[in-house]
Amino acid sequence: MQFAFLFHYPDGDITAGELHVPADRPITLRMESKDVIHAFWVPEFRLKQDIIPGQPTQLSFTATRPGRYPIVCAELCGPYHGGMRSTVVVDEADEWQTWFSSNAKPTPLTDTTVANT
Repeated sequence: MQFAFLFHYPDGDITAGELHVPADRPITLRMESKDVIHAFWVPEFRLKQDIIPGQPTQLSFTATRPGRYPIVCAELCGPYHGGMRSTVVVDEADEWQTWFSSNAKPTPLTDTTVANT
């Protein structure tokens, strides 16, 4: 989707419009653009990374204070550039785990039967 940040958590098969991270834990984002050059900017964290189509990038950080922090696209990317915003939600570890567990898709049951003898 152009003019929007989407965050995918592969371990829980979660896709969200906000970035949820636990406080005091190293985070690495793998970022890629599907359309034009964007820039992921979190002013309060002093983080900024260009996101270029066909060129995956990584950005690592550790958020230390729980709270909500704006994410802004800092690269003029088209007519709706001004609305390309999101939020980093930094939670205490237990609150983050609750968020993750409540949003993760259930693990599908397999057709394998295990017999104990």
